[in-house]
Amino acid sequence: MLKPHTQESSALPFGQTSRLFQPAPRFKRHVSLDARDSAFVSMLPAFRESGGLATGEEIGARFARRQHDGISNLARRVAADQLISFHWHANLWLPMFQFDHETMEMTRGAHLVFGELSRFMDGWEMTHWFATPHASLCGSMPVAMLDLDQGATLNAARLDRFIALG
Repeated sequence: MLKPHTQESSALPFGQTSRLFQPAPRFKRHVSLDARDSAFVSMLPAFRESGGLATGEEIGARFARRQHDGISNLARRVAADQLISFHWHANLWLPMFQFDHETMEMTRGAHLVFGELSRFMDGWEMTHWFATPHASLCGSMPVAMLDLDQGATLNAARLDRFIALG
């Protein structure tokens, strides 16, 4: 049974208790997100309906289930910049919308848009582009429009390529 600390039972001044019986101090949690962290978190809902964002490890496991050289095939395609991918917090990330979920091959629409954007954007910028509402798509996000209107999404990518490169 615990005895309350009193002046007689403790060397502490009157009214003070041992730290052993005090509640743990409460620390204010200051989470400082840099701009890239905030952008990553804001992109998550945009990709949710199309399969989300997955780590290279998760995609590698899916490749391995469908192809005998799945993981090495994925690694070769990422190294050759043939897929939309980016690094964030020591992980490789890939948007799932770009894959046919049965074959794990890049869909035709994603491949065509990738061809336009990869001329002037890296994987992070492309991922962000797909998750950002686009004026030429009436404010819709390209990831949402790719299956609905592949031509309009491709034209939006061509427009941005023209603006960027002339």
